[in-house]
Amino acid sequence: MELHRHAIILAGRKDKNRADAIVRLFGGLSYFVTLSDNYDGADFLKTLVFDAQRGETNGMLFSVAEAELLETDDVATSLETIWDNVRVSGQ
Repeated sequence: MELHRHAIILAGRKDKNRADAIVRLFGGLSYFVTLSDNYDGADFLKTLVFDAQRGETNGMLFSVAEAELLETDDVATSLETIWDNVRVSGQ
């Protein structure tokens, strides 16, 4: 992703009672945000991409219909994800 693009990847799952987001700034700086760990609504998937250079919202083309679920699950369950370590996050 290019430096002038920002993205929000949203996924809500009733079966897991979770709603999560991945916030990606400047094409690479990423944050995982738990929106709710007691979610009881309808399932939802959405990716929003904003091109700050052009001032416009862009669409995304995915090869997998549920890409948002796969991405948020991958971050949440990955053994490589380091949680709550300020020193490591600064590296």
